[in-house]
Amino acid sequence: MNLRRRIAAALCSYSLIVLATQLAWAADSRPAARPAAPAAARPSAQQTTRPVAQRATRPAAHSSATHRPASQARPAQWEELAPGETILEEPADIGFHDPGCTNCAGGCDAGCGGGCGWNCNRACGYWGQVELLLWWRRGRNFPPLVTSSPNGTAGTDAGVLGEPGTVILFGSDTTGDQARTGGRITLGRWLDTCQIWGVEGRYFAVDDAPVSFSADSTGDPILARPFFNVATGLQDARLVAFPSVVTGDINLESRSDMQAADVTFRRLLGRTSCWRFDGLVGYFFSRIDEDLRIVSNSTSIDQGGTIPVGTTSQLTDVFDTRNEFHGAQVGVLSEFRQGCWRVDLLGKLSLGNMNQIVSIAGQSVTTVPGETPVVDNQGLLALDSNSGLFERDVFAVVPELGINVAYSIHPCIDLTLGYSLVYWSRVAQPGDQVNLLINPTQTAGDLIGAAQPDFLFQDNTYWVQGLSFGVECRF
Repeated sequence: MNLRRRIAAALCSYSLIVLATQLAWAADSRPAARPAAPAAARPSAQQTTRPVAQRATRPAAHSSATHRPASQARPAQWEELAPGETILEEPADIGFHDPGCTNCAGGCDAGCGGGCGWNCNRACGYWGQVELLLWWRRGRNFPPLVTSSPNGTAGTDAGVLGEPGTVILFGSDTTGDQARTGGRITLGRWLDTCQIWGVEGRYFAVDDAPVSFSADSTGDPILARPFFNVATGLQDARLVAFPSVVTGDINLESRSDMQAADVTFRRLLGRTSCWRFDGLVGYFFSRIDEDLRIVSNSTSIDQGGTIPVGTTSQLTDVFDTRNEFHGAQVGVLSEFRQGCWRVDLLGKLSLGNMNQIVSIAGQSVTTVPGETPVVDNQGLLALDSNSGLFERDVFAVVPELGINVAYSIHPCIDLTLGYSLVYWSRVAQPGDQVNLLINPTQTAGDLIGAAQPDFLFQDNTYWVQGLSFGVECRF
């Protein structure tokens, strides 16, 4: 009950404020009364005259009143009235619209030559903006995935993390954070002639940020894929290329796609001739897709080994992540105008659900010369213990900040330059799902010890930021 009373009191207070504001604007827009006619021009006692633009007083009793619109033309500055007759002038039109600015192409007196140029935009019911984005994104972190060792290193130590001379060729750093291009489209419409209420929709996306690594060797340099061997309790590595034992190559690819859209209702909270402040409420959607694909190929060249010469082995590990956000959005937008220039300050906050999906799959293909290839749905990092499709829903927060500077080259057209930052509190990325704790006995058929790697959801923060260059049109 107390909550209802507070809401009712707030609505009443808001209504009184709006009413008082409209009455104040109406009083300010009322034209001043014209001066009385000079004494020499006053008529005789038998005639009653009034200035055409003078507002009439209340008619006297038993007198007739003639109503004439203010827009009706007068044949002369003074006209005669019948005895007892009074002219009732129609009041001047009042409201939030700007007289004299009836279309976008017509221009206004308060345009770029002086003032804020606010009036030139008020007569247009729609607006649209197209922007080219130059944005950076949070990079992807990967564990050590490819290593090398100096020639002459023993086979049991080659590529093993922590051993002297081991070099990480890929992983243990951030990649994919270079600037990429993108686009943003905005369409909006005012829902009333006073431009109190409006609705706006946006869609923006950033180009794929690919990351790739490739290496091949006939044995020198050494190539290896490191992991921690749960069965032995020691660091280990699978050889891809080693002198006189195996030749091979390894290829890694990772992609990152980001797109988002929102629909926002805006409500005027306050304004002057050079400034307006709007409240925003709406819906926000985003989707961030990333993947990691590792493929290694090796061929046996060991004449005295247990594996026949010419036997090939291909190992494939694939990690895919998808993050889809749906949430409610609130925010504020402030616009400042001066002459041909306009500065927009934007702040938004979205709260909602982040649906995270992780897909892990592996495959190995072993081909002995003269025999049928043997295919297994396990790779090196993607084994039976962690392969599959995993999904969960988590609460996430997505704030957005933006500043935009616009310059009017036409009453309908602005050139814009801006900066934006969008931040996600929880995003699952493929590198975080890689577990280097491996029990290789899974691939031999007889599991010894714990089944590793296991899967555990891992997420982190994510952001995109950068510059925008655009054109805004009003129509």
